[in-house]
Amino acid sequence: MPILLKDILELPNLQSIKVRAGHAGLARTIRWVNVLEMLDELDQLGEGELFVTTAVGLDKDPGLEKKLVAHLKKKRLVGLAIQTGFYLQEIPQTLIELCEAEKFPLLEIPEEMSFGELTRSVALRIIKQQSELLESTQHIQKGMTNLLLEKQGLDGVVKRLWELLERPIQILDARGHRLASFSGDEKKDVFASKGPMADRDKIRELALKHSGDAPFQWKKKLIYPLISNE
Repeated sequence: MPILLKDILELPNLQSIKVRAGHAGLARTIRWVNVLEMLDELDQLGEGELFVTTAVGLDKDPGLEKKLVAHLKKKRLVGLAIQTGFYLQEIPQTLIELCEAEKFPLLEIPEEMSFGELTRSVALRIIKQQSELLESTQHIQKGMTNLLLEKQGLDGVVKRLWELLERPIQILDARGHRLASFSGDEKKDVFASKGPMADRDKIRELALKHSGDAPFQWKKKLIYPLISNE
């Protein structure tokens, strides 16, 4: 599972960080922390990052707040964290109201917390999650390999996926026809139709658009394109 910004704020040594605005946006996936004291190198920021700063110069430029939030949203950052007590004694109310209106998380870091402690805590949490993901992936890969060796085919694959996800699974061909499916309910087949899947042309269009290697959602379904031999 991805690590959300709200998960980071629940870490024991980071609970003194206050959410000043944008509570509605705390369910964003955080990938890293980027620390910049000055606000003149914003192009270094990247998608999924939490921007941590002392906000030097923010109080001297009345129009900077709006430009800053707009830029961070455009770059798809997960939030803005400002440490008070050095250059800013408190976060401007206008910035709080702006972030709240944009549903963009605005955090206040206490003066006594070092940036190193914050960065280290987030990094360790991300590394731990990646390690768990790798272990889970290896487990799944081993299970799928065993299915192939046992020659259980696509029927075995969908049943194994159902065990892992506890959700109805179906595999379709390029025309939208069902190759295999499993819903976990022997009395009721949620994939009752034997014909092509509805909206198959749109799904195929989206699958090609996603380059065949990225899942996407379509009408409450999670679709994962698998393309081989072009």
